[in-house]
Amino acid sequence: RTRVTRGTVRRAIKELQEVEGARCHRTWWVARASITDVRRADGRLRAIVLPDGTDVPVSRTGAADVADWL
Repeated sequence: RTRVTRGTVRRAIKELQEVEGARCHRTWWVARASITDVRRADGRLRAIVLPDGTDVPVSRTGAADVADWL
């Protein structure tokens, strides 16, 4: 299920506290259940793939949070 929230990412994360997810990039938060695949390059996590095929970027900081799930 997709949910679009207007405002800051920080505020949206507060609204989604009941959903397991992580802020994988400065402008992205992803629910754990929506991850269908990951893309790696140079030995590090570069992107999360969503069910619709969207590649979500993963920052170095965000990779630490997402790596715990993999």
